[in-house]
Amino acid sequence: MTSSPRRRAGAPVTLAVVRIDAHLLIPGRGDPISEGTVLLEGDVITYARPAAAAPTAPAADVEVAAAMPGLWECHGHFAGLVVPDLERDVIEHAATKAARATADRRPPSTPG
Repeated sequence: MTSSPRRRAGAPVTLAVVRIDAHLLIPGRGDPISEGTVLLEGDVITYARPAAAAPTAPAADVEVAAAMPGLWECHGHFAGLVVPDLERDVIEHAATKAARATADRRPPSTPG
């Protein structure tokens, strides 16, 4: 068994920088920006402004038509499934999903 190197407590963590260049950048505040850049360090947005003023960073990892940094998907539908099956969920009718969710939520039967 091999051991992985351990980081000393309190030592800085080096995170990869991801650069996203967008033809249209729609920030949470302010007007849309033509030709914008978003820099991510780990899971933190460190820059979301015009590309021309972006800090030196590697070439874009991603180029997109439009970006809305900080936006998360909040239109999900919870089916109530204890054991999700993503492949089946895509093609399964909503009524069948509801029946499966109901069955998943039933307490286990005890042998009598």
